[in-house]
Amino acid sequence: VHYFIQLGIEFLFWKEEDGTDNSFSDSFGYTISEPGNSPPTSTTFKGGWLTINGVSSHILTWGGWVEDPPPESDSLILFMCGVPGITLFYYNFLEKLYNSLKIPVWTICVAGHELPPSSSNMGLPDDPKLYNNVKAQVDHKMAFIKR
Repeated sequence: VHYFIQLGIEFLFWKEEDGTDNSFSDSFGYTISEPGNSPPTSTTFKGGWLTINGVSSHILTWGGWVEDPPPESDSLILFMCGVPGITLFYYNFLEKLYNSLKIPVWTICVAGHELPPSSSNMGLPDDPKLYNNVKAQVDHKMAFIKR
């Protein structure tokens, strides 16, 4: 888990050639963790955090938020992050997928691979068995689907 969190930190934050700090969220001009502050796009993108199966989980959606009424379409693409288990790594791909197919696209992080913002009341659960093995990951995704 720590490897992916480290990879995520390196991916989300970097130094520019002039020495200034930059971050992936700065590239969009919004705070990634707040669904109400989505980047300006022609799609219906939202990103935010929900607790799924006891684990704070970063979710990105195009074509409707997970708590909205079900999409009009009878289809939905649920993208499962691989390695890395960080949702933002797949942002451009998923947005292009949505824009090409016009089918709602949702993705959820690998449980325990993204930390919610420190300003939130969320965090990793005290019990690592909720996110540090294959069964926990399957349970996490099944709970998200059933939601």
